[in-house]
Amino acid sequence: MAMVYDAITNAIGGTKRITDSVALVQRQADSLKNLTNQGTNNPIVVPDSVRNLMINSEFGALSGLAQGQITEPTLENEVFKITFSSKGGRIKNVLLKEHFKIYTDSLRKDTKLPLYLFEDIKNRFEYIIPTATAKGKISTEDLYFTPSVSGNQLVMRASVDANTFIEQKYVIGKGFDIDYEAQLKGLGVVANPNIKTVQLNVENYLDLLEKNDTYERSYSYQRYKIEGETSDYLGATGSDREELNKKPITWISHANQFFNTSFLSQGAGFKSAVLESEGYDRSSNDLKKVVSKIELPFSGGEAALKMKIFIGPNDFNLLKSYKIGLEDVVDYGGSILGTINRWAIRPIFDFLQGIFGNAATCILLLTLIVKALLYPLSYKQLRSQAKTTALKPEIDKLKVKLKDDQQQVQVETMKLYNEFGVNPLGGCLPTLLQMPIWMAFVPIFSCFDRFSPKRFFMGNRPHGL
Repeated sequence: MAMVYDAITNAIGGTKRITDSVALVQRQADSLKNLTNQGTNNPIVVPDSVRNLMINSEFGALSGLAQGQITEPTLENEVFKITFSSKGGRIKNVLLKEHFKIYTDSLRKDTKLPLYLFEDIKNRFEYIIPTATAKGKISTEDLYFTPSVSGNQLVMRASVDANTFIEQKYVIGKGFDIDYEAQLKGLGVVANPNIKTVQLNVENYLDLLEKNDTYERSYSYQRYKIEGETSDYLGATGSDREELNKKPITWISHANQFFNTSFLSQGAGFKSAVLESEGYDRSSNDLKKVVSKIELPFSGGEAALKMKIFIGPNDFNLLKSYKIGLEDVVDYGGSILGTINRWAIRPIFDFLQGIFGNAATCILLLTLIVKALLYPLSYKQLRSQAKTTALKPEIDKLKVKLKDDQQQVQVETMKLYNEFGVNPLGGCLPTLLQMPIWMAFVPIFSCFDRFSPKRFFMGNRPHGL
């Protein structure tokens, strides 16, 4: 009996000590939070024992992955260089080798700067894992991964043991895309068994690249394509939100005027997602914040994802080569204007650029070609105007002769028109028919990066650098 009593007493005492320790940690954490909220400038030193208890409370069995050193491995090819961060195991930035920015200082002196995408320090690429820990979730942004580079492949692995790990693999080829795979294994040791999904949260702050940001703001948005449907997008101005959960999602794209970062589903694909966008005013260095929250099945502490990540220019032919409608990211305009741009003006321009190379020469020749194609309409317009001018004296005589009967004037005027083959609409109708074609030039010149001189993007300050 004495032995049983001692065992029970020790158990109760042990439980009480654990409870007291957790309570102490919570009180100290609250105290630290309160001091921070009070804006104190005094440095706060947290004892290692308390810090370890706080980490254990938040990360549970993954607490060993919550501390480490940050390293920045790279992968590169002829068109871009990708820098990764071992904290979070994610892309830190992407340098485009064929594009640049120009920084104009207060003395109007231009300086050539490298052009980075997906580089904002506020960006996030994280898996939100539902847990039974004190915080209720663990973000891979807070975990340290071990990188392993082999040729054109990088593996980021955060491992507790051989059966409990998070692995992200990146493989690049010769183009602007990345083959990406993620595996979450054995996370049942920390996972909340009542939640059956894990979330991939991507937050991308689209930075200013152009000195004149009017068009850039209008063409910065989040576009997506649902399987079997035409692509759609969130509002280009202001804030917007869309829940996609009825059909699989083919791709999601974060696009600005000349570049895009797109996520192309593969294998099981994206079953559901929540897309959000938030616009900023001109006082901000960011044009817009776009967020994609992709839900993945999470069962038995395991989840997997396979996709391509495209990070590069809005090149219609390049995007079209993926054969999934990704070329819709290039905003050539809607309705008839977009159709004219995609299938008439763009092919002609591509043909001319293949011969001459210089964009200015191509634009001049394109204008002359379109003018020649529209000549029949212009000729009819001029001919109708000439006939109307020739008949004006006769019409004036009718107006004097029949000045008291306006209806009869109209009847006699129409007789003259019919006799000499004059169409009353011949002057304005050809002009109206030409207008959509000339109006189509505006969006195509605004969104095509090849129209930017020497592929330089002008800024009055080095945004995002």
